[in-house]
Amino acid sequence: MASQKKPGETFSEKQGDNPSEKSSTPTQGPEDVLKPFQDASAKFAQAHLAAQESAVKKQAHTWLDLQDKIRKIEQDAYNAVTEATRKHLSNLGEQTGGSLEDAFAARAQAQIEYEKQVRQIYADTEAKLRELADKSANEQQGSDPVTHFTNRRQDAYQAYLADLQQAWSNTKNLDPQTVNAIASNILSTINIS
Repeated sequence: MASQKKPGETFSEKQGDNPSEKSSTPTQGPEDVLKPFQDASAKFAQAHLAAQESAVKKQAHTWLDLQDKIRKIEQDAYNAVTEATRKHLSNLGEQTGGSLEDAFAARAQAQIEYEKQVRQIYADTEAKLRELADKSANEQQGSDPVTHFTNRRQDAYQAYLADLQQAWSNTKNLDPQTVNAIASNILSTINIS
């Protein structure tokens, strides 16, 4: 049967000199108690930062890939218009002979064909760009950087909560100052995220 505490008796006096009655764990100082909470906070901060970096890298990579595809489509259109212009100008220089009316009609017809060809190039380019934008939007729906970041941050929170639970379960001696330090540590960690 456990002995009753006498008035004025401290915990260590109550334990007595009998080694079997003394606590098997050494007394934890405030630094020892706070250390697991600080470690959990540091681990959470690193996971949160990694989630942010990953989201930014993923967004940047996706954006650069899209810009490369857009540039290629635009360059192809530019090359096609340049080639059409070159052919049109060389055809204008080759037209000879015939009446003035025939030359004027041929030149007008060549101009109409050239403009038609250029409009078609622009229409095709616009269709390709629209298709690329739709395809990119569909691909990004499942891999939205914000969703990616949110999922990784949620995982970091879950790991942080598990670490906090582990730290609390290992905590023995708590005085008000230590509890205040632990609470401050947790609040500052949550506020930086």
